[in-house]
Amino acid sequence: QLVLPEKPPIDPAKAGIRIYTMDTCQEDGEHPSFKITQNMKDLTDPDLNWGFDGKKIKSIEFLGKPGDLTVSLWSNIEFKGVTTPVDYPTGDTEPCKQSGADFPLATYKSISLDWHLPGVYLYASDGCVGDDYKIYQSGSATLPEFDDKIKSIKFIYSDFDEELGRYQNRSAAILHEKENFMGKAMLYDQDQGNCENVSDLSVSSITIYLKPKFKKENGNIVENIIGDGVRFWGDKNYTKEKDEFVYPSEDDPYPYLGKEYAE
Repeated sequence: QLVLPEKPPIDPAKAGIRIYTMDTCQEDGEHPSFKITQNMKDLTDPDLNWGFDGKKIKSIEFLGKPGDLTVSLWSNIEFKGVTTPVDYPTGDTEPCKQSGADFPLATYKSISLDWHLPGVYLYASDGCVGDDYKIYQSGSATLPEFDDKIKSIKFIYSDFDEELGRYQNRSAAILHEKENFMGKAMLYDQDQGNCENVSDLSVSSITIYLKPKFKKENGNIVENIIGDGVRFWGDKNYTKEKDEFVYPSEDDPYPYLGKEYAE
């Protein structure tokens, strides 16, 4: 079962952080900064070509909104060793975090980003990487400045229920070939954080659905399905019945919802 959300699409995020070898998030020719929008497993990699090996991070600038992101600084490559979290929480008005006050001055060798902003992430490159992407929390009949550019998609969930061990705010999306939700379409419903490359489909609009919340029933964790099902008709006037009610089940929670659709 999928339900249309009421939230409007949010604006594209200014994602990630910028790390500095100078205080107060400043840089010059001898002290370059480096923008990070994804996990970096080896900051000492010479292929990065930015001269950070052996240098200490003195300040970190959060480029998004407060509460969007938590940064973890690691003492070793590949996210190993001692980790130091750096946060820019909701309500904070200072995006520039200083060594000493906000995190220890050290040579960190890898950085991981823990995103909190829920929604559907649409990327202009394969593998859900790069700075060219947009985030939506509900459908859009057009994709301004992003028409025919989508190459990959991932989902970020929210509202984690500690008791049930499940995210309650989960999304699925249908990408449409034409504007106004027309033309060939593809359903994407992978788990949180999993990136899936988009097929050869040219995308010009998107429909976003919310999945049912979880509940505990007779000791089991199940989806809280709303209603009894859908009735399909064989003509436009609802006079020729095509099928009886179709009830969701554990084996088939989304009856009649296939992977591919045609106009």
